[in-house]
Amino acid sequence: MTRISPYGNRPKFFSIIWKLTAFFPLLFLAAFLLISFTHKSHKSPENQSYVREISLYKVYKTSHRPVVFLGDSIIYQGNWSELLDRNDIANRGITGDTTRGILERLDYVTKLSPKLCFVLCGVNDILKGRKVDEIVSDYENILFRLKSEEIRPVLLSTLFVTRRHPNASRLNERVKELNASLRRIALENELDYVDLNTSLSRDGYMMEDVSYDGLHPNGRGYVKIAEMVGDVLQKRLVPVDANAPIRRKQ
Repeated sequence: MTRISPYGNRPKFFSIIWKLTAFFPLLFLAAFLLISFTHKSHKSPENQSYVREISLYKVYKTSHRPVVFLGDSIIYQGNWSELLDRNDIANRGITGDTTRGILERLDYVTKLSPKLCFVLCGVNDILKGRKVDEIVSDYENILFRLKSEEIRPVLLSTLFVTRRHPNASRLNERVKELNASLRRIALENELDYVDLNTSLSRDGYMMEDVSYDGLHPNGRGYVKIAEMVGDVLQKRLVPVDANAPIRRKQ
């Protein structure tokens, strides 16, 4: 039996084109899904911890706190009220969060009208492969927003990881690069920069005795952080100059 071609007697070239056009919708769909996935991979709502915490922020009765701790799991896991023996602190840390995620939820910080906001994040951005310049840009936007709401930001250095953490050397090099930029931003804008690594790290790596998993501090580590943060609290619980704009890198 002779098979009837759907392409009739058209030249071979046009037959190939005809076949290819049948795949165009599939190619378009694949490209769309890839772009959507790439875009959403940076969206924090895919982080279930983010979803949970945002739902809680919406129902909390707290209307004001003079001090807010803002960041990722390193902030989230610290009970700052207990560590610092204060009842005027709100914890707005979320496990797995990034600088971009923080930008998307700053309303839940500004609504508390704090005087001080301690910011610590960046390691999750690095683990996700984001460029340091992108992270720094997000940081600048975070600081600009806080300052515009008359909130004084305090930059806490991104922590190094211990030697046992996978790819520790390469990761810490990028952390070092990020912290150099954060220090510069703080200096240019007369903000406090607290280099936590001076107390928790040695030779460019977090010390093993201050971490339980190579990435997050343990109780001993949090005590060291609280000591350094406490010094800033004693000095800075004063009105901020909201008219001083954040100077951005040219």
